[in-house]
Amino acid sequence: MNVSRMRRIDRWLGTPVCFLLTCWRLCFGRRAPDPSEKPRSVLFIKLAEQGSTVLAQSALQAAIHRVGRDNVYFLLFAENRPILDLLDLVPPENVIAIRTGGLLRTALGALQALWRLWRVGIEAAVDLEFFARSSSALAYLSGARWRAGYHAFGGEASYRGNLMTHPLSFNPYLHTSQTFQLLVEALDHPAGLFPTFDLVPPPAADAGALFVPPPQEVAAVRRLVWQELGRAAGHRLILLNANASDLMPLRRWDGERYVELARRLLDTHGDVAILFTGAPSEAAAVEELVRRVGSPRCARTGRATTWSASSCVVRSTASGSASKSSIPSSCSWPSPAMRRRAI
Repeated sequence: MNVSRMRRIDRWLGTPVCFLLTCWRLCFGRRAPDPSEKPRSVLFIKLAEQGSTVLAQSALQAAIHRVGRDNVYFLLFAENRPILDLLDLVPPENVIAIRTGGLLRTALGALQALWRLWRVGIEAAVDLEFFARSSSALAYLSGARWRAGYHAFGGEASYRGNLMTHPLSFNPYLHTSQTFQLLVEALDHPAGLFPTFDLVPPPAADAGALFVPPPQEVAAVRRLVWQELGRAAGHRLILLNANASDLMPLRRWDGERYVELARRLLDTHGDVAILFTGAPSEAAAVEELVRRVGSPRCARTGRATTWSASSCVVRSTASGSASKSSIPSSCSWPSPAMRRRAI
């Protein structure tokens, strides 16, 4: 589904849904859990934007420490699942993916997901979407007795009802990984204390994500790079992620800038080759950028069809440039050490 359309649906449909659910909660909702009780299972809800899922590692590990890995669940859109599988923190059978592709299909997928959550008997829900209405509604409808999420107490953000038992006030001065972990830490405190509770924010620590690609994936990527670049495959590789989608238009660099950057790099360094990458939906736009660069040492990773394969390409670049802030991984191609820190 188009990102802009999803945002419109979240606004125009999600707002009245959250309002009605809030009214239902005020009239028929259950009491907050007793402070002496602790949840035995935790559901994380992060529907969109895979990059933020990487930043939730500390929160996931905190939940695993509390309830055990087999009792941690994750709800997301199906297209965002690959990055979660690469992190290997949540058991694959505990990942609940909602298939998108139009309003009706997405709604049916959400109902199927809720049916599974009801059967599991989720006790706590952590809403990692800061102010989306859909995730707030799903957290409430999951049946979880503990629900932690951010709330716009002063109207400083989107209205999403009053559906959380542990509503937190958003602090823009904290790193995203800290805000995610705070949601998990909040579950240890009585619901009646919120939004104020006695807890020092955890430090923004590197969670140490590791990606270990299987040997067959490495071999396939080597063949892919050779097919795309020919003799230039032996050069130092530079990966450019042009990100031509409409997910974050304000953070998107103009395509002409990438063309200029690629040309300058190729002109200045005769021993480098450039690979453009992007999502399958961006293939046409990325192919056009490669055509405009017009160099045999420039190609796109068009046949890296899996996230694992794409990650192998990322691991093989000498440097990288992306449309959002990141720390690129540096290594030589090929490398005997396949266990490296992820970007």
